Amino acid sequence: MLLLKRKIGDRILIGSDIVLTVISEGNCQVRLGVQATARIAIRRPEDKRASILNRKSVNSEESIGAET
Repeated sequence: MLLLKRKIGDRILIGSDIVLTVISEGNCQVRLGVQATARIAIRRPEDKRASILNRKSVNSEESIGAET
C-alpha cells in the first residue's frame, strides 16, 4: 500500500486513464474526486456488497417460488 500526503486540489495519476483529486478534508474524512475514461468502471466496495446481497435475495426468492 502506498500512503501519500496531499493538499486540497492536488492530484494523483494512476496510469494514464485515472486521476484522483483531493476535494476536501476535515472531521477525519477526505473527499476524493475520480476521473476516468468511460471504459473504466468505478465502483465503491459497499456497492459491491449491496449487489451481492441483492443477488442472494433474488436467488432465495427464486428458489422459494420454485418450491410452490
